[in-house]
Amino acid sequence: IWRLVMLDLSLVRNRLLSQASNPLRDISITANVEEAMRETVQAPRAMLMHLGEAFGRNAAASAQVSHMVQVEFGVLLAVPDLGRRDEKGVLNAPRAFVRRALLGWAPDEDNGLTAIECRRGQLMAAGPVLWWLDTFATEYIATGAGA
Repeated sequence: IWRLVMLDLSLVRNRLLSQASNPLRDISITANVEEAMRETVQAPRAMLMHLGEAFGRNAAASAQVSHMVQVEFGVLLAVPDLGRRDEKGVLNAPRAFVRRALLGWAPDEDNGLTAIECRRGQLMAAGPVLWWLDTFATEYIATGAGA
């Protein structure tokens, strides 16, 4: 019997939507970044996406499985910068909002997901819209009986 845990990004989306002082017009869940980046952006918005999983070594020396699984997800921010003024300035408020809402919060404690940590951030594209990806992670212990 396996205990299957997966990160439900709707929990992350709901967390962001429930916070006061939300500077984001829209928060969506997507798997198609290319399509999302073709959309018109007139106000700051965020797109949430799964980025991958990393599996640790099995701690059990039997048919029983017990190992740590790290789950990464991204928050892709799209912020208009029509004047191409100061990329850091226009990104500051949305990035700070997302970090305040997510860092240290556990998305599903009942299923063993741990508090969220930030991994890295990177500029994906710049122009009339700045596209910035912040990567976050949580983890859980996968358990089950092998065949």
